[in-house]
Amino acid sequence: MIDIAKASEFMRANARLLDRRRFELLFANASAETALSSYANPDGRFGYGLEPDLRSVSSQPGGALHAFEVLEDIAPETSPVGVQLCDWLDPEGSVWDEVLAEEPRPHLALEGEAIDRALAATGNFADLISPFFT
Repeated sequence: MIDIAKASEFMRANARLLDRRRFELLFANASAETALSSYANPDGRFGYGLEPDLRSVSSQPGGALHAFEVLEDIAPETSPVGVQLCDWLDPEGSVWDEVLAEEPRPHLALEGEAIDRALAATGNFADLISPFFT
């Protein structure tokens, strides 16, 4: 049998915040929105490492996607958080423009041979050198 008290102690000491909130949802009557609230920005979108590979504090589509995944796992059938995210991802607007707005200025534009050099450097870094291409 699982010792819930020991599991709770382990979660408090080792789990990331989202997983601690999800545990509380199961065993301490927390709400689904509470599980996501620590990652929310003032605009109602998500950042702050909600998706572990995206550490930006700014609101990004990757954070929104992970928030949807969390809501799918733990939320009731409808959630105000999900509605807010759907409004932000409205196809009439451009989320891509918002992502680019967060990039440092000036934007770097590569053209011609500069693109080839950048791709070659990336391929070399990722060890994608093929004997079939020279």
